[in-house]
Amino acid sequence: MITTVEGIVLRVIPYSDRSLIATLYTDLWGATAFSVPIGGRSRATSNLFQPLRGLQITTPSPASQPVKLIRQVQLVRGALPLAQRPAASGYFLYLSQLLRELLAQEPEDLHLYNIVAQALEQLDGMETLEELQGFDLALLVSILRAKGYLPEGLEMRSLDSEIHRTHWLDLEQWTILPLQTDYSVPLTPELQSSLPRLLRYDLEHFAPNSFSTAEYETLRRLLLHFTELHSPSFRIKHIMPLP
Repeated sequence: MITTVEGIVLRVIPYSDRSLIATLYTDLWGATAFSVPIGGRSRATSNLFQPLRGLQITTPSPASQPVKLIRQVQLVRGALPLAQRPAASGYFLYLSQLLRELLAQEPEDLHLYNIVAQALEQLDGMETLEELQGFDLALLVSILRAKGYLPEGLEMRSLDSEIHRTHWLDLEQWTILPLQTDYSVPLTPELQSSLPRLLRYDLEHFAPNSFSTAEYETLRRLLLHFTELHSPSFRIKHIMPLP
């Protein structure tokens, strides 16, 4: 039976002198491995398998086959013109590692797939480096919410004017507490101001430069630690720091 699937390339590793193994997050099967021939007439095919590429693949392999074969492949999204610029290459590497850690073991979820496909389409349409500012935050918020980890709000009405001295945000329970826990961060005035904006900052509402540099760094670290707590396969140590 011939099946056509769409997928986003998460990682590619050498397997032999004739093939690579590529892991894609697909619309039909979730995270799926494909055997990619290399060399000779297969060079054009193998060159398509780069992280953050969105591909349409025709395969003769059944869903139950652990590593699927490829009959045809074409690029459908993920041309990423900005990724060719040296000043942006480190940021795109960071995005690809985020997706690899988040999705490489995920089962099929069409809603989640569509979110990542939307992200690639947004990246394809960007023309300047400034348009990238904060995109990783919007991507993480959208994925974490789709996976059911990140609530849409946070109760903050009971806070007093000395919040940075007396309150903490517990990342495990996603609640504000008057005491420090093993998984909490201090709820500073800066975080109190930026956190409600972050929770509305998904791909649908993305706008570059919505946060100051200090706010962005604080929120980026917070989201990474939150993700590591709630997503079983996600490890911050496997992601290279932003340049």
